[in-house]
Amino acid sequence: MPLFNTFVNAIATLTNTKFGKDALSSASLSGTDNVAIGKGALAVNTTAASNTAVGASALTSNLTGSFNTAVGKGTASGITTGTNNTAIGYLALSSASGVSKSNNTVVGYQAGVSISGGDGNTLIGSGANVSVAARDNCIAIGRDASAGDNANGEIAIGAAARPVVTGVTAMVVGAAAALPGLPAGWLQVKINGTYQKFPYWNN
Repeated sequence: MPLFNTFVNAIATLTNTKFGKDALSSASLSGTDNVAIGKGALAVNTTAASNTAVGASALTSNLTGSFNTAVGKGTASGITTGTNNTAIGYLALSSASGVSKSNNTVVGYQAGVSISGGDGNTLIGSGANVSVAARDNCIAIGRDASAGDNANGEIAIGAAARPVVTGVTAMVVGAAAALPGLPAGWLQVKINGTYQKFPYWNN
């Protein structure tokens, strides 16, 4: 009990909670309201606040990025300064070079491992990803779905779905079906005051 009491008293003034070897272990820690559970979780965190890391090495490289949530072994382990990310699943959002990625929501086994600076992406499904490391505002839903081949803001829904149209923001829905060449035309839809083009094909 004496060791436990010493541990509690040592962190009480910072209002952080930690459990696990080397969790929240930086000697320069000044951030508050962090939760680290698991070996090496938030290990080098310094000024960052209001992070939740659950799992061995979750958010282990984070220094100053705040308001991140990482659940799973190695989740968000490459982030150092990014903020407002949510990563759930083994190695989700774990790119070693993704130091500043922010506002991403990633759920699934190794989902989002390619992101290395992209912001505002939503990736759901085992292996769901962006195909270009720094893409922003892409959506990929489905096992191994991938968006961002051609532009920011692409949408791919379905197992292994991937937009193949070049030159515009594109959307594809379906399980990895190849699109039949060039589109027959374009649907133009006004979204939040901006016109977006969506391709269509004739049967």
